[in-house]
Amino acid sequence: MIQIPERLCDSAARKRDEGIVTCGMVRPMKILIADDDVVLRKVLHSLLLKSKHEVMLAENGDAAWELLQNSPAPRVVILDWMMPGLSGPEVCDKLRKSNLKSRPYVILLSARREKEDIVSGLEAGADDYLTKPFHPAELQARLRVAERILNYERDLQQQISDMELLLRRHNLLGEIFGKRRLGGNASPQVAASASLSAAADSATSFNHRVAILLPASEVSRLLLKGLTALGVEGASPLDMATAPKAPRPTLTAWSPLVFINDGIWVDLKIEVDRAASRVLFQSMVKRAPVSDDEVLDMLAEALNLMQNTIRGEFENQEIEVFTPLLPRAVRTEALDNLPASTRVPVPHLFATADMLIQFSLQIQPAVAVQKEVGNLNALDMLAESISSPYIAGVVLLNKGVMLNLRYIHKLTELAQQGSKGPPVSVLEPSRLTRFFCAG
Repeated sequence: MIQIPERLCDSAARKRDEGIVTCGMVRPMKILIADDDVVLRKVLHSLLLKSKHEVMLAENGDAAWELLQNSPAPRVVILDWMMPGLSGPEVCDKLRKSNLKSRPYVILLSARREKEDIVSGLEAGADDYLTKPFHPAELQARLRVAERILNYERDLQQQISDMELLLRRHNLLGEIFGKRRLGGNASPQVAASASLSAAADSATSFNHRVAILLPASEVSRLLLKGLTALGVEGASPLDMATAPKAPRPTLTAWSPLVFINDGIWVDLKIEVDRAASRVLFQSMVKRAPVSDDEVLDMLAEALNLMQNTIRGEFENQEIEVFTPLLPRAVRTEALDNLPASTRVPVPHLFATADMLIQFSLQIQPAVAVQKEVGNLNALDMLAESISSPYIAGVVLLNKGVMLNLRYIHKLTELAQQGSKGPPVSVLEPSRLTRFFCAG
């Protein structure tokens, strides 16, 4: 196990006055500047570009409001108070009353310094108030506040969404277990696995390790066992070379299986068309679905149950496999804009009397990289456990944990307290992981 790295920001205070970006830097954001003063717009534009922000400009309140309707909207808006058309407070009021999915952070910029004006601006819906003339360092500090609040808001919204999803899927899973009993975990041995550890420790190639751990016949057997556990009767694998062309899938569920010790990352997908998804739902839940969202939840939960069956088989052979995330499901068309992968997916097709189910495995190397705490990103996966720098034998984060903003914040706090240790060993997420978790 490793300990968290030593303090990263010893010189932060010294560098702040020099304008040097440190660990307190603001990450690049999309920022809208709305001001009818062309000189001030240029000054703000130049200042924000130096900090690598993406900048949008509006010369009046009406133009600002129009830009705010676009998607994706800017994360931060710097509004002048007095402008032609809509004033700054009027734009704030419209934002507060709007149905925007994510409301931007608004900084009201004004020469008005009276307390009554500041109160009026904040009550109109502004999140912060900055008086003219302003110091660039003060603006940067306000932007750091904006970034922190926006990140907290995003993290909270994600937690709410995750809890809602978990609640729906918990209820659905309760129905499934209430109407039938899934098969047990008794399982035959995983083929060709006895020599895996030795092969992984040797200088064998990635393809050789995959051939040992995930031979096509064994993968097919595991998937078939998973389908049987779901209650899908009479399923049989088809030869992809001679099988009929499957209908274009309309729903896709995804989940990662990561073999950290063996350096293999598997993105497992189950893909079905609309008709097959409803047959599968009927098979599992014993009733017709009431909405498309319920079908998506079912497909994700089906993959969850299947991956647990697969993981159990490997663990019976003492092969460590991590499933760091709950499976997610989307409409397949959402994947159309993903850039092509250099890794060709390995397909597996199964047929029953009334449906076709297609699986694909996107297999790629899982190479651990060393990162300082300040360079960690959400969705990085720990390749080693992190131990407490203060209490021997206490593990802070286990191997296989996927980092989120809260974990990174805690690690950064500990690093700033001066605890010493080597860089953190992590696996960076696959492109499908980034898509399904970050959009």
